[in-house]
Amino acid sequence: MKKGLPWLVFSKSTPNTPKESPMSQAKTSPTSLIVSLQSVLYKPCRRYFETIFFGSLLAVGCITSWILVGSQDKRYKKVYKFIARIGEQVDKIQCKLLLWLLESSRLFPIELPIELVIDDSPIKRYGRKVEGAGRMHDPTNPHCRNATCYGHSLVMVGIIATHPQFGRICLPIGWKFYVNENKLETIDEKIRPQFKTKPEIAAELLKRIVPEIQKTGRKVEILFDRGYLAAGLFQTIHELGAVTVTRFKKNNNLYEEPERPAVPRRGRPRKYGRSFKYADLIASHEGRMQRAVIECYGREDRVEFCSCVAASKMTDGRLVKVVVSRLIRKTSKNDEVYSDWGLFISTDLSLTPEEIIQRYSRRFSIEEMFKELKETCGLGRQQTRKFESSLACVTFVALSYIYAELSTWNVSHEELVKGRPVWDKKERRPSHKNKRDYCRARILPSLVKQRLKGAIPAKKIDEIIRLIGIHNAA
Repeated sequence: MKKGLPWLVFSKSTPNTPKESPMSQAKTSPTSLIVSLQSVLYKPCRRYFETIFFGSLLAVGCITSWILVGSQDKRYKKVYKFIARIGEQVDKIQCKLLLWLLESSRLFPIELPIELVIDDSPIKRYGRKVEGAGRMHDPTNPHCRNATCYGHSLVMVGIIATHPQFGRICLPIGWKFYVNENKLETIDEKIRPQFKTKPEIAAELLKRIVPEIQKTGRKVEILFDRGYLAAGLFQTIHELGAVTVTRFKKNNNLYEEPERPAVPRRGRPRKYGRSFKYADLIASHEGRMQRAVIECYGREDRVEFCSCVAASKMTDGRLVKVVVSRLIRKTSKNDEVYSDWGLFISTDLSLTPEEIIQRYSRRFSIEEMFKELKETCGLGRQQTRKFESSLACVTFVALSYIYAELSTWNVSHEELVKGRPVWDKKERRPSHKNKRDYCRARILPSLVKQRLKGAIPAKKIDEIIRLIGIHNAA
């Protein structure tokens, strides 16, 4: 590594960092993450990885801005080609990233299960020659349910970490593009992937991630929504020995346990009992619904629910815990308002209905992560055409997101929200933008000194740093 790189500022201890913290050890510090990721790359690719990574952290926009901020403007063409080579090694980076995160035992305590979240999100792109891009449903449009957009569909697996002050935070550990079958021909034949559905892509990512987690002796729980209800995904999770908590479709059939005859009969024993819908379960518990106060989506809500044990063809006849629930909220006139019924299942029969509802609500952390990746980190603004370059850009954005979250893990709430406008609520949880701004404020002084050293006097450099408002973080 070269001397004088701006990110080395984080290797020093800060007054805001307590002695005992998940990020205090040298092997698990955010700085060591970049060093460990470099070690798995081909030797020619290690040269520019560091500077482009911190270019993506400091600049939100196209690849050109990353290269310019990373002080590689004289080697623009070489660095631009390097980014495509990174896209060919994404699997190696993801495996090393997962191993690095698991080494931080205080970030993910051994006694608690690891929670993985699966979801996908559209990344809007522009241009007819973007490889692998196509028309798809746009769930982010609040004005039209049937809206479509042009771009890539990113399937991502995230791991949930619990912050002592700010609650649950989702960190990306696996990602792949879903490409429509009729758009595969737009990708270069040498790197063209086989067509796979989104549940198949999710199963492929889990086959690589779950065994590595289980080697550390931790249990794994996997959370996903109704879009990933597929028998193949359930079978893969069952073979991996993990637990599933998901939301079921209301039109799916559920089956009671079949009655076992006292005297054995000829033929194969029955696999399913009487079928029923979720509405039948609600009707059978009318007047006997349970109520409880459960933490859902970061706040406590009153929930009305009932549960049972049933079988499903989605799980190949294996028993699951079924929970039907709805939220109860009160208006200003103290009247109760009920939400729509939701149907949830878990393959772990020992979980209580309250635990199933609470665990599924944690899935929303990946939605918050997608929002921050697009709005704050600039996911989708990189203006690349090649498929592997687009995948590399996702990788750099995801790594910069993890770096900003872990670098500010032990920073106090007051330090992170110091630059907020006066009309904003000071008690609100720090956003990822607050954390990213804090990282930039600590890196920029070293970067300015490095770029201006020898060009102007040292006192003038200090004056420039003071004028742009970053002298307090140096």
